Amino acid sequence: MDFNRELEKYKDEMISNTQKLIAIRSVKDNAGIEGAPFGRGVSRALDFCLDLAASLGFVTKNLDGYCGYAEYGEGMSYICAITHLDTIEEGTGWTHDPLGGEIEDGKIYGRGAIDDKGPAVSLIYALKALSDSNASPGRKIRLIFGTDEEGSSGDESLYRDIKHYLQREIPPLMGFTIEANFPAVYAEKGLSFIKFSRKIMQPADERIEYIHGGEQPNSVPSKCVAKLITADRSGIISKLRVYAKENMCELTASLAEDGVIIEASGSEVFSGNLEYGTNAITMMLRFLAQLEFGGSEMNDALKFLVDSIGRGINGEGLGIVYEDEFSGKLTHNLGILNFDGRFISMDMDFRYPVTCDFDNSSAIIKRSFESAGFEVKICNNLPPIYYPRDHFAIKPLVAAYRSITGDDSEPIAIGGSSYAKAMANIVAFGPIFPGGKETEHTVGEYVEIDDLVLMGKVYAKALYDLSHS
Repeated sequence: MDFNRELEKYKDEMISNTQKLIAIRSVKDNAGIEGAPFGRGVSRALDFCLDLAASLGFVTKNLDGYCGYAEYGEGMSYICAITHLDTIEEGTGWTHDPLGGEIEDGKIYGRGAIDDKGPAVSLIYALKALSDSNASPGRKIRLIFGTDEEGSSGDESLYRDIKHYLQREIPPLMGFTIEANFPAVYAEKGLSFIKFSRKIMQPADERIEYIHGGEQPNSVPSKCVAKLITADRSGIISKLRVYAKENMCELTASLAEDGVIIEASGSEVFSGNLEYGTNAITMMLRFLAQLEFGGSEMNDALKFLVDSIGRGINGEGLGIVYEDEFSGKLTHNLGILNFDGRFISMDMDFRYPVTCDFDNSSAIIKRSFESAGFEVKICNNLPPIYYPRDHFAIKPLVAAYRSITGDDSEPIAIGGSSYAKAMANIVAFGPIFPGGKETEHTVGEYVEIDDLVLMGKVYAKALYDLSHS
């Protein structure tokens, strides 16, 4: 059965519908609207995918706005593929409209283009290629569209969409989620979101009025801005210029009537790959700490933050360095910091290796921050997952990938976190090809049109083979 030829027929539709889906702003707002628990934008994205699947002849179902599915085939048991339609904030600094779906040099640009809206459309047409080929799946195939995958800085639990799904539907036998890398992911680090807060007193005349940076705990922030109330404006700016030059960092200053506004600029990446980004918040903290500004409490707090989390990303300052051969090193990301002149609050994500005892590590984190006057709240913790590379849920996926691409790459471990943590026997499988640029959660996110079609071919083969395994 030639799934590839059938899929090629829909290339133009895949491009057009990817653009249309990108144009729907689907950032969660937790509005709690009946039928749209994560906001109207997310609900519109879910409706779009279900309507598209229905128009192509598939049976669909919306589960109270939490998620939905499209299916092909018969029987009670089924295999599945899962994607998500919620996105992070657009961020600033785009050269293309983040909701425009603009095409340039064979790429479709926009928030969610590769994470996961483009792949969601590709997945729908992969199933269409199967049905057009009159392929008879060994088991029913179900495409599940989630709406609560992206991390939150709040206290709500993660993956509420999948939890709702499992309350309403029997679980799949096995399947894959399209949130990571080809040829397959055999291990994912654990993920913990932790909040820190502290009250800080400062003198009235020389003080930090505010610090604001970051929008998502699971993204390395590219911008951080602070305002210093001071009469010595020229002195602060002079010190900043010297510091920026000596440390080769992007710090700029502008004059305000009562002080100086400082902006730090880094580079945004998904925090699962934070070694490739530059954190603007920690850049700002390091400069402010050496400035010794804002009184003793502020100086103590800044020095602690720089020493504990501001000089590395692998737990060096906290004494929680850990690494294993399965999944690499422990990492931490300061994704959000807000200071309003009195209270500082921070959101961090910690990603820890498969064999790491995070109960012990989190106790060390808690003791360290509490000794510095911070309150600590562990909001969520998703334990790591690990499958042997010859696991029954992995082998057919890798085989399908290799048969379509001719690439013999081996399964990998990742620092990211996926729906594989929310369902048993689910493996992260694409959409990023080996050697491909990982633009998810970045300004300028895009999907290659050729990759959009190729991943559809891989998914069609994988769905068919998995249904017969």
